[in-house]
Formats: sequence, C-alpha cells, structure tokens
Amino acid sequence: ALLAACSSNPKPLPISALPAITPAEEAEAFVDSAEAVLLELSEKAGRAQWVQSTYITYDTELIAAEATEEYLAASVELATRAADYIDAEGLHPEVSRKLQILVSGLTMPAPADPQKTAAVTRIQT
Repeated sequence: ALLAACSSNPKPLPISALPAITPAEEAEAFVDSAEAVLLELSEKAGRAQWVQSTYITYDTELIAAEATEEYLAASVELATRAADYIDAEGLHPEVSRKLQILVSGLTMPAPADPQKTAAVTRIQT
C-alpha cells in the first residue's frame, strides 16, 4: 500500500474537484495579460520611434514602422477579445473600466489583413 501511494503516476483530480474560474476572474486575468503585452509593445515602439526621430534613415523608418505595426495589430486583437468580457457578471469596476478603454481606445484600427496593416503603418511612419 505504501508503494502504491508513492507511485510516479498519480491519478489526476476529477474535473469537478478543480476550482471553477468565474467569467469575472477570467476577465481580470485577460486584462492583466493585455496590459503587460501592450506595455512591452508600447515601449518597443516608443524606442523605435525615438531612434527614427534622431537618426533619420530608411532603416530607422522601417524599424519604427514594424514596431508600430506590431503594436497596432496587438491592440486590435486585444480590443476584439476584450469585447467578449465587457458584459461578464461580477466584474470589478476597475476591470470593467479597463475593458472599456481597450475596446474604445483604438483611434485607427488596423485592417484584418496583415499585409494591409503593414502598408498602413509604413504610410503613417
């Protein structure tokens, strides 16, 4: 019996024994993840734009456009996903506000086609 308890293949917990994640908790986790992604991409785009502004060359314009393209594409994707959580029951007011900002914060949404997104960011830069 003791050897059976030390088995290297423990039985997984039944699904009913796992804690259920509420939609509000899922929304909060999504917001935390979205904030981290957008912060990282925003800093990357900001650095690229600073270099482009101080060293004006074709290469720095391309680097800035690519960083902006990545940020814009992520913003659109996250805004689309945030809309799925807007009406979740039990949302903390802060999470609800952040979801609203994600959804309504796009001033110029990127096209769904990645090639068109690349073209738009190169025109803007």
